[in-house]
Amino acid sequence: MKSEMSRRDFLKLGGAVGVTAAAVSVLGGGIKASAASEAPVIKEVLGNVSGANIVVYDPGTRDPRSKICIVMMYGSSRSTDTLPNAGMRRYAALGYRAANCAPTNGLFIDQVRYLSSCITWIKNNIEGIEKIVLWGNSRGCNLTSAYQRIAENGASTFQGAGMFLDIPNMNLVPADGIIMCDANYGFMTNHMVSLGTNLVSDDSVMQRTSELDPMNTANGYISGGRAEYPEEFRVKYWKAQALRYNRMLDRAQERMYMIKNGQGMFSDDEPFCVVMGFGNVNNYQLYAHDMSFFSHTKNPRKLLHNDGSITTEIVNSLRTPDNPVANFEDMARCYSTTVSEYLYCGMHIDVDNFRYDETEMFGIDIEYNFTSAHGNAKYISCPTIATGRTDGFEYIVAEWVYDRSIAAKKDCIFVEGMSHGGGASGQYANQVTNELSYIDNWLQEVFEFTGGVVEPPPITVETDAEFLQNRATSILNNGLSQDNLILEGSVLKLAIDGREFILSTTANNRNIDGEIAIGDGYYLVFDIKGNGSNIKEFKVIKK
Repeated sequence: MKSEMSRRDFLKLGGAVGVTAAAVSVLGGGIKASAASEAPVIKEVLGNVSGANIVVYDPGTRDPRSKICIVMMYGSSRSTDTLPNAGMRRYAALGYRAANCAPTNGLFIDQVRYLSSCITWIKNNIEGIEKIVLWGNSRGCNLTSAYQRIAENGASTFQGAGMFLDIPNMNLVPADGIIMCDANYGFMTNHMVSLGTNLVSDDSVMQRTSELDPMNTANGYISGGRAEYPEEFRVKYWKAQALRYNRMLDRAQERMYMIKNGQGMFSDDEPFCVVMGFGNVNNYQLYAHDMSFFSHTKNPRKLLHNDGSITTEIVNSLRTPDNPVANFEDMARCYSTTVSEYLYCGMHIDVDNFRYDETEMFGIDIEYNFTSAHGNAKYISCPTIATGRTDGFEYIVAEWVYDRSIAAKKDCIFVEGMSHGGGASGQYANQVTNELSYIDNWLQEVFEFTGGVVEPPPITVETDAEFLQNRATSILNNGLSQDNLILEGSVLKLAIDGREFILSTTANNRNIDGEIAIGDGYYLVFDIKGNGSNIKEFKVIKK
C-alpha cells in the first residue's frame, strides 16, 4: 500500500511509508541555470525501508545518464542524517537519478544492511535504472567501501584471525561503481587519533596531566590552533594513543566474553563509552595543528584548478590549523557505541610503530579494518574514483585509495581549494562545479555514454545570508532538532545542511535569543525556545 509523506514530514525526517513524489525546482538545491527556461524541474520520490528513509531525485529525462542512479548514505555516527541533499540534486540536474539514504541509527554494521535494502528499494520502485553507483564523502566512504567489499567478496574477508569480532554473512547487492569524495582516514582510525592521552583515568575527563597535552605550549603548541610538535613529544604521544586504544579494545573483549557467558548487562550486547574518544574532536589530533603532517602527496597527481585546467604535480595541502574545542569536559566528547560495534570496527595497532608523516600513516593494520576506505579498496573491483579536496585535513586519503585499488578502471583527482565538506569560495568558487563535471565525464567514459556531453548548470554558491534566509521559513514552521543545535560545553552551534554558525559561546542550554553577524553587513536574529521545537523568531536583516 502506498501513502503520502508531507513536505513537512520529509524535511523533519518523519517516517515515510511507500512512495510519494513532489516536484521542486533544482534552484532550491544550489544549482542555478543560466536562464529560467533551462532550469530543470526535479521530482523527489520519497520512501523508506526498515532502518532508513530515502529520497530519489528524478530529473524526468530519459537519456543514458538517467539509467544510472547515484546512491549515497553518509551514515552519521551519532544521529539520524538529514534527508534532503543538495549534492544529490546537483547530479539530478545533469540527468542522473540520484538518491540519498538516511539511516535511523548510528551503528555502522546496521547501516551496511540498510544500504542494501535501500538499493533494492530503488531498483524495485524507480523504473529504468540499469546501474547503481555508490557515492560517499568522509565517513560515507568508509560505509560504501565496506558495503562494496562485502557485496563483491562476501563477508569472509572480514572474518577470521584478523578480526576482533567476525562480520556476519550478508547477501548484499553489488554496485556497478563507487565514487569516494575526500574519504577520511577511517572511522575507527579517526577515533584512535582523537583519543585523549593525558587522562589520569581512562574513565574520567575531569583529571588530566600536562605531560601529554597537545594544547600545552611546553609540548609545541603555539596559539590559534597552530603547533610545531618536537619529535620526542610526537613519539611519546603516538605510543600513548595506541596503548590507550588497545586498553579500550581489551575492555570491549572482556565485556563481550561476559555477555556471551550470560554475565553481561544484557543477553546480546551492551553500551560502550570511550571518554574523550569521539573522532570529530580535533584537540588531540596532532595533524590538525601541526601543518607538517599530510602536507603533500607522495607522488605527482592530477590537480584540478579553478579555471578547469588540470596539471600533474606533487599536490600540496591548503589547509590551515584548526582551533581546538574550548570545552571538552562534557559528555559530547565521548564515543558512545556498543561493545559489538567497537569490536566489529576494531583495528590491530603496532604500538611501537604507529605514527604519521608528510604523506602516510603507519602502524595500523588496514587489511581487516572494516571502516577504512583505502583498506577496502584492495578488495573492490568495480570502477572506482577518488577525489581529494586540498582544503581539508583528509585529502591525502584519495592517493591511498588509488594506490591500493584493484579496479581495472580507476581514477584519482585532487580539487584545489575545495573543503572537506564540499564547499568552495573566493578564488576557488568554480570548484564545486568543476568536481561535478570531472566525475560526470569519468562516468561517461566508464559506462560509455553515447549521448554526448551535457554541460552542468553553473552552481551559485549561496552566501551565509542567502543560505539562512532561504531556510528561514522552513525553520520557523518546522523547528530545529538537537542535531541542528549542537551544544559543546558552553558553545552552541547551529548546524544546517553542512554549514555551522556559532550562536553563543556562553550557552548552558539550547534556549537562546539574540543576533550574530553573518558577513557583508547581514545579521541573523533568532529567538529559540523549547530546545528548538518552538522558533519565535528567525530572520536575516541588514544593518
